[in-house]
Amino acid sequence: MRLLSLIVFTAALPDRADATQFRRNAKQFRGCLINGKDVDIARFCVATRAYCDILHQFGRFSGPSIANVKQCLEKVEAAQHDLMRHAPPRQRRALRSLKGLLKAELALESPIHKGSVLHDPSAAIGLLWVRRGLYMWLETFQQQVEALKKRIKLAKKGSQGSGAPAVSLSAQCEVILTAAICRWSDLGNRLLLQPFGGGHW
Repeated sequence: MRLLSLIVFTAALPDRADATQFRRNAKQFRGCLINGKDVDIARFCVATRAYCDILHQFGRFSGPSIANVKQCLEKVEAAQHDLMRHAPPRQRRALRSLKGLLKAELALESPIHKGSVLHDPSAAIGLLWVRRGLYMWLETFQQQVEALKKRIKLAKKGSQGSGAPAVSLSAQCEVILTAAICRWSDLGNRLLLQPFGGGHW
């Protein structure tokens, strides 16, 4: 399941003010896993909202995707609450997990999904678009990390060739990341976002 792989990634770009926010949030995402095979829905919603709060610091560019993800989390929670309300006590525990929630929704006596077309609102549609939102930011950060690696390689090569004292990798990362994030954030705030529905995401 692609969502499982997404929630365990550690965001590579620190916030300009405090990199510990990403590390703290990464721990929240890791805490969502149930034996590495399932996801605790309540913890996942908390971790994702915390991640959205961090992304908000990147400026208006991040606003539309944050709003969409939060709306989809509400759909997931509403579907879970509704199923819990009607489920026998012995079945409610299973509804706390991602797999259990989706299975219960799929097993409804009156099916809400029509083949491959997911009903909206539902837990399935909510989780689908939350995953897409996280995946978009994962791809964005990965691109920045690849650019950062190239810059570090060039910086180390230049330092060695000039005979200057070696600079630690962490110091190089700090300088390059700060510059890269500022440029990326300023550019992002000037971009016109396409409608969030459809397309690759």
